[in-house]
Amino acid sequence: FFFNDTATTEIYTEQIVGSVRCVQETEHKVRFTDMTFSQFKEVLKYAEQACKEFQLDKDIATQICKKCKESKVLGWRGEGEWQCLVGKNFTVSLNYDNRLLAFFDLKEIGKTFLVFKSG
Repeated sequence: FFFNDTATTEIYTEQIVGSVRCVQETEHKVRFTDMTFSQFKEVLKYAEQACKEFQLDKDIATQICKKCKESKVLGWRGEGEWQCLVGKNFTVSLNYDNRLLAFFDLKEIGKTFLVFKSG
C-alpha cells in the first residue's frame, strides 16, 4: 500500500508523511514503506551512517544490508535476506516479505534507497 491509501495506512500517515526529520536532522522523502515507525527510523539511521562512512553506492548498500541483518529490531523478521538498492534513478519490480520494505530519498545526499527483505 501507499501513503495515499487512507484506509490501510492510518497508523503510518500520522507518523510518516512526505518528509521526516530523523535523529541527525537530515531531511528525507518517504516514497513508500510498510514497516513500523521504529523499524523505519532504524533503516534511516543505517542509511545516514553508511553515507558518512562510504562513497560508493555499492559499499553503502552492503553496509545497510549488514546492519539490517545484525539489528535486533529488523534482523529476526522474515526468512529471506536483506537487499538494498542505492542510486539516483532506477526502476524495479520485486517480491518482498510483508512489512519489510522502505523506499525513501535522503535529500541532502541526493540518493534514493530501496531496502527490503526477500526470500
